[in-house]
Amino acid sequence: MYTCSEKHFYRLRHTETMSEPIHYNEKDPNFDEMTLRGQPVEKAAASCSSRKTTWAKAVLAIGTGLLLCSQLSSMVPSTVPSVTEEPALGDVEAVSFAFQKVLQTSNHIGDWLYNYTQIPHLAGSPGSLQLAEWTAEKFTEYGFDSSIEAHNTYINYPGTGNTIKVLKPGKHDFKVIYEASLVEDVLKEDPTTSGDDLIPAFHGYSAAGNVTGPLVFANYGTKEDFDLLEAKGVNVKGSVVIVRYGKIFRGLKVMFAEQAGAVGCLIYSDPADDYVPEGVAPYPDGPGRNPSSIQRGSVQFLSMLPGDPARFTDGSPEAVANLTTIPHIPSLPISYKEAEPILKQLNGFGLDLGFEGGLPSFEYTTGPSISQVNVFNNVTYNFTDIYNTYGLIEGEDKDRVLVIGNHRDAWIKGGAGDPNSGSALMLEIARAFSELFKLGWKPKYSILLASWDGEEYGLLGSTAYAEKYAADLGKKAVAYLNCDVAAVGSHLNLQASPMMNDTLRYVASQVAYPGKANYTLLDHLDNDTHGIGILGSGSDYTVFYEHLGIPSADMGFTVGKGDAVYHYHSNYDSYHWMATYGDPGFKYHNALSQFLGLLAIQFTEPKTLQAYNAGKFASMLKLYFEEKVESIPKEWLHLPVTLDEDDYSFCEMRGGLHLQGKKGKGNFTLEQLIKTTNHKLNGLDRVAHRHDKYLDELQKKWEDDVSKSKNPFKNGSSTDVSMMPTRRLRIWRRLSSMSLVSMADPGSKTQSSHLVDTQVMPVKLFQVCRKLLRTRTLIRLPAGSASSELSLKMLLFHWSSD
Repeated sequence: MYTCSEKHFYRLRHTETMSEPIHYNEKDPNFDEMTLRGQPVEKAAASCSSRKTTWAKAVLAIGTGLLLCSQLSSMVPSTVPSVTEEPALGDVEAVSFAFQKVLQTSNHIGDWLYNYTQIPHLAGSPGSLQLAEWTAEKFTEYGFDSSIEAHNTYINYPGTGNTIKVLKPGKHDFKVIYEASLVEDVLKEDPTTSGDDLIPAFHGYSAAGNVTGPLVFANYGTKEDFDLLEAKGVNVKGSVVIVRYGKIFRGLKVMFAEQAGAVGCLIYSDPADDYVPEGVAPYPDGPGRNPSSIQRGSVQFLSMLPGDPARFTDGSPEAVANLTTIPHIPSLPISYKEAEPILKQLNGFGLDLGFEGGLPSFEYTTGPSISQVNVFNNVTYNFTDIYNTYGLIEGEDKDRVLVIGNHRDAWIKGGAGDPNSGSALMLEIARAFSELFKLGWKPKYSILLASWDGEEYGLLGSTAYAEKYAADLGKKAVAYLNCDVAAVGSHLNLQASPMMNDTLRYVASQVAYPGKANYTLLDHLDNDTHGIGILGSGSDYTVFYEHLGIPSADMGFTVGKGDAVYHYHSNYDSYHWMATYGDPGFKYHNALSQFLGLLAIQFTEPKTLQAYNAGKFASMLKLYFEEKVESIPKEWLHLPVTLDEDDYSFCEMRGGLHLQGKKGKGNFTLEQLIKTTNHKLNGLDRVAHRHDKYLDELQKKWEDDVSKSKNPFKNGSSTDVSMMPTRRLRIWRRLSSMSLVSMADPGSKTQSSHLVDTQVMPVKLFQVCRKLLRTRTLIRLPAGSASSELSLKMLLFHWSSD
C-alpha cells in the first residue's frame, strides 16, 4: 500500500506539466550561469503513440542471424511513447515510466557538471581525491552504499619549464630563432582558462629528457607513414619527429617514432582534421577550434598492456626503467598555432609525398630540416594512489550485478566533455533512481556505479578493480555499461557486444531525440549514423570486455555535421564551452541519461529473460571470422603453426577437430587451425540459437501467466499470485527469484540437470567466443618475410579493433 504522502508523490510526478524550453545566450549581459544550471529539459513530443508494446514482445518477434537489426527496426515504434498514459504498476514498464518521468521533469546535469569542472583533477591528485569524496557523498545522498578504494599506481606528473626550441646553426653554436610556450591563450569569457592552478601541457607516461635533432614530418605517424619514409630514403634516426593527431592512438605514434630511431616526438592538431568550413570563427567567438588549443593525453602503449605498466614488476628503479609498454623518448603536445613556425622549417627540404593539411604556410614536405629542434620534457615518475569511488544498491539477487562506469580524472581543470559530462550523467541517473527507491522499488540485480580514477593515463582504475575482483565479476556481472564522454555534439555513438544490440535498439526507441518532433534515438541511429558499432578499446570497458569477457556497451553523443569543434583534452573543454556550444541546455545529456537509466532497468529487472541475443553474437562472430580468413594470402594456408599448450588443449576440446601433431610442435597447418576454429564457431552458433529459442518459449509462458503478478514498487497493489495454477506458480517463482532454467533441448527425452542463469548463459557463451579470439597462435613465415613470426590473433581474431 502507498502511504498518503508516497501515493501523492507518485501521482504528482506523473501529472505535472513540463515547463517550456528555455534558450540561453551567454553573450547576453543578463546571462547567469547559476540560473542556467538545473533547468527543465525540452518536452518530448506530445503526439507520440502510447506505450503498449512491451520489450519482450518486440524482441521475441525478431528472427535470428544477421538480419536481426533490420527486422527489429520494423517492430519498435517510430515515435516516443507518450508519458501521459500511466502503465499498470505490475508491469516493468512502470519502473521505466517513473524513472523517465523524473528526468523529463527536471534536469540537474548543469549543477553536477559545474561542480566537477572547477578544480584540477589529474589522476591521483588532491583535486581528484576531493571529487572522489564529493561523488561518494552524492551516492550516499541518493541511497547508494558508497565507498572509496585506493590503488597504488606508477604515473608521471609534469614539472615546469617544458619547451620546444628551433635552433639555427651558426659558425660556432646554435641560435634560438623560435620557442614555443606550450601554453593556451587565456580567455576572459572562460574562467577555466586562467589561474595559477592550470596543469601544464604534457603527455602521460612520456619519458623525461632533453634532446636535439633535425626535424622530420611523418604525417599521422602511422606504421605505414614511417614505412613510406623509410622506403623513400628519408632518414628518421636521430631526428625529432613531428606528427599530427588522428588515424591511430597517440601512444602508437610515439612507439613507431621510437622504433624508427627518433630521439623525440611532437604531436599537433592540424586544422584540416576538424572539417570546419572556412570563415567559421574560433572559440570563444564561434564554434571553430581555438588556434592555441593543445590536446594532452597518454602515450602509453595501450594496445599492448592497459593498466598500471609497473604492476607486474617489483617496482624497483631498474624494473620501471626497463618497462616495454611506455616510451623511452620524450614527447610533447603542441597547438597548431605554435607548431606552424616549427613546421615551416621543413619548407623546401625533403620530399613531397602528397601529405596535405590545413596550415597555409607549411608545404607538408618531409625534411629533415637544416635547423635543429630541441625538446625539453620535465616529468617526474612516482608510485601514487588513485581513487575509485563506488555506489552500490543491492538487488533482490545479490549474486548478480550490473556495473555502470565513468572515469572522473582529467588532464585539465575543466574536462566538461571528457570525462565529466559522463560523471554528471551518472549522478543524474543516481538521482532518478533515488526517486524510485522512495517508492519502494528495488532492482532484481544489484547496480554498481563506478567513478574510476586514472583512465586518462591508461585505464588504471578500472583495470585495477577488474583484475582484483576478476573471480567475482566473472560469476556475478551481467553487463558493463560505460559512458566516458556523454555529450559534446549531436551524433549518438553506440558501440557494444552484438548480443546486446536488440536491447539497445529497443531502449533507443523509447527516448526522444532532442530537437526533432516524433523522432527517437532509434530513428537517429538508423537514419543519421552507421548504427551500433563493435567495441574495440580506448575506455574503461576494455578490461571488462576484452579481458573478462563481460558483455559491454559504450555510449555518448559525439561531434556531428554542423556541430562545434570539440577541444579534446584542452583547457577549452570547459563548462563555458559546453553551455555555449557543446550542449546548451544540456538536452543531449538528458536524453542519454534517460537512455542509460532505461538500459540499466532492462538488464536488472526480472520480466525480461532475453536481455541478450546470444545467437546474434555467434552469427556476427562467424561473419567476422570468415571475412578475416578471406584476407589471408593463400600461400600461408599450408604454413606450420605453433600453439601454447593451453590453447592446444582448447582446440582439442570435445566438438573440435583433431589436430595432427603435438603441443607446441607445429606439426599442423594454418588451414587445419582455421577449419578447427570454424567448426567450433558453427557449434557455438547452434548452441546460442538453441538457447535463444528456449528462452523465447519460457518468456511466452511467463508472460501469459505472470505479466502483472509482481509489482515492482513494494507499496503498490498486485495480482494475487495465489490464484494461479500451482504448476505455473512454481515456474514463476523459479524464474523471478532464482532466474534458473534448464538448458536441455525442448522436447528432449533426457533432461539436463545443469541449471544456468538466463542472463549469465549468454555471458558464458561470450567468454567462449573471447577464448577463440585470444588463441595465441604463431605462423612461422619463410625467411625473408616481413616478420619472422606473425600473430594469428592479430591477423584473424582481433576484429574488435577494426
